[in-house]
Amino acid sequence: MKKLLAGIHMQCYENAGRDQNTTNLIECMKHDKVRFVSHPDDDRTPLDYDRLVQAARDYHVALEVNNSSLIKKEKRVNCYDNYRTMLDLCQQYRVPITVSSDAHDPSGVGNFTLALELLEEIGFDEDLILTNDIDKLKSFIR
Repeated sequence: MKKLLAGIHMQCYENAGRDQNTTNLIECMKHDKVRFVSHPDDDRTPLDYDRLVQAARDYHVALEVNNSSLIKKEKRVNCYDNYRTMLDLCQQYRVPITVSSDAHDPSGVGNFTLALELLEEIGFDEDLILTNDIDKLKSFIR
C-alpha cells in the first residue's frame, strides 16, 4: 500500500502565481496514490486556500500542518496566518489534517509543539487530526 505526499518545494518549483500554484497542487491530488499535501503554507508560492481545501475534500487528501514551518517563520513567508486560514477552512469543509515535525535533524523528530499550540489556540476539532490515532490514519490511507 504505497501512498504519496505531494508538496511544493522551492528548490525545484518556480512560483506560477496563486491560481496556477493551486491548480498544480490540485492536479497532483487527482492522482489516486496521493493522500497528503505537505506544508501548504509559504507565500513565496501563494495558494487559494478555499480551492485547495475543497479539492482536498473532493479527492480524499489530507493537508499537513508542519511544525518545522512554524519554527522557521522567516523562511516560510506568512505560514502562521496561512495555516490559520487553511485550518478554519478544514473545519468548515471537514477536511482531515496531519501534524508533522518534518525534522531535517534527528533532534527535532517528534517535536510538534508549535503545531499543537496553533491547533489548540484555534480550537481545532481533534476528530479531523489523522496523526493522533494510528487506526484513523491507516483507515484514511486505504
